[in-house]
Amino acid sequence: MYGRTKLQGEAEIQSRCNKHIILRTAWVFSEYGNNFLKTMLRLGQERDELGIVDDQRGCPTYARDIARAVFSICEQYSYGREELGIYHFCGNEEVSWYQFADLIFQCAFRVGSIKKVPATKPILTQDYPTPALRPAYSGMSIMRFKSSYGVVPNSLPKNIEDCLAGLGHA
Repeated sequence: MYGRTKLQGEAEIQSRCNKHIILRTAWVFSEYGNNFLKTMLRLGQERDELGIVDDQRGCPTYARDIARAVFSICEQYSYGREELGIYHFCGNEEVSWYQFADLIFQCAFRVGSIKKVPATKPILTQDYPTPALRPAYSGMSIMRFKSSYGVVPNSLPKNIEDCLAGLGHA
């Protein structure tokens, strides 16, 4: 349902606007709102062991990188450069949720955000039922966006550390 309504929204934009830029992204994390990074930090403090899905893969995307991408679009558009259409923009490192959690905990421990790294174990999607089905693979290529707008995301560990700093954890 989630993906279907996003696709419907894109179709509406395309049908109503001759000039449009649609930016698709995934696995967004930041200092704000609810997201996987903040959930892992909370659960890591509440529990000694966490089971984390390891058979779903994607590219975690830091909201600040998305902001830089949107700024680049606006800047180039203001100079009359129109690279219209649909673009993918996401983090450039593909990981599973389990690997993402491990990176979060390792970075948080390294910068002193947490006192100890919780034990984690990889689990299958079927072992962690959720109301909404999630795709097993959410990776995207940013090559077209990079070619058109020249923006690439920072490394995942750097983005995690920047996010932790923004949360006041570093």
